[in-house]
Amino acid sequence: MDYSFGRIRTENYSAVNTRWPQPFLGFGDFKELNSASESLESLGYRALEFGYIYDDEKVIHYLHERGNFLFSDEHVDPKKKNIFLVGASAALGDGASDHQNSIWRNLENLLYQKTSDYQVLPAAIRAYNSTQERIATELYLFPIKPNRLIFFHGFNDANQVESLARPGDPYNQGLVYFENSNLLFSFLKLFSEQSNIINSVFKNYIENSISKRSSELLSRTEFYSGYVQSAAHIYMDNIGRVNRRCQQEGIPCYFILQPYRRDTAGTVIEDIYSKINQLVENQNQLKKGINFFDYSDKYANKKSLFFDVVHLNDEGQREVAQDIYSDILQK
Repeated sequence: MDYSFGRIRTENYSAVNTRWPQPFLGFGDFKELNSASESLESLGYRALEFGYIYDDEKVIHYLHERGNFLFSDEHVDPKKKNIFLVGASAALGDGASDHQNSIWRNLENLLYQKTSDYQVLPAAIRAYNSTQERIATELYLFPIKPNRLIFFHGFNDANQVESLARPGDPYNQGLVYFENSNLLFSFLKLFSEQSNIINSVFKNYIENSISKRSSELLSRTEFYSGYVQSAAHIYMDNIGRVNRRCQQEGIPCYFILQPYRRDTAGTVIEDIYSKINQLVENQNQLKKGINFFDYSDKYANKKSLFFDVVHLNDEGQREVAQDIYSDILQK
């Protein structure tokens, strides 16, 4: 988690620049975003002395018609059949040495061996969960009429235990509420932005306080069980609704529960994944079919493929791309 209060931080293993958050998608308080690479003018606003206003004469048809493509440093090619890898940092390519070794680039290269008709791009923002992906898909992807959507995600839905955000909410959402309702918090935040020492002390205090409280809550059997079920149900509701919208739009959608290193992650993530699999099986038995793949078991013992607990290294990105190609795109 990052509690550095306004200090923009980007991990040194980031393979692709994340776009500046646009309207509707910037909720939450996870400070791991690069600054904007496009101007505010390109987002549909013009500068005044003390602000920006909309004064473009161009007729707007869709919300996504602003700036460069939201999720990638590369533009969507309208002449290609577009396939988007939807998710968060793992789908974006974090862990790879550069974007040429990412899952999505490897997928595109595999497709190029047979045809150059396809373009594969990451529709991914670091720290997103299935709720935010659902919004992004509706507002930014469906209007583009993609050939396919492949969701590579799930870990962030299960990995809220550090901050204990309400299942389905963005990382650190509780801190956002606290910041907006507590004057002392706002005061200390202001000072933390002026001093690295104050920022470090304040950050450590909050981390330790939340971690202690999280451990206390998760040690209670009823709370633990309820949290696991809630996280799984929210994830299932989100992908179920996205799946129905995909069917309405006539766009094939696939959902992959992303792998992670079980030896370094808590048991709560494994329990949430297990509950998700039960819910998916129930849905498919009711003939509400979801194209679902769980890659967590397949990679459970392949520690050498991971950069850290959830991000894959170059070899891991290639192997996952090959599996996605075999399971989904080759058929």
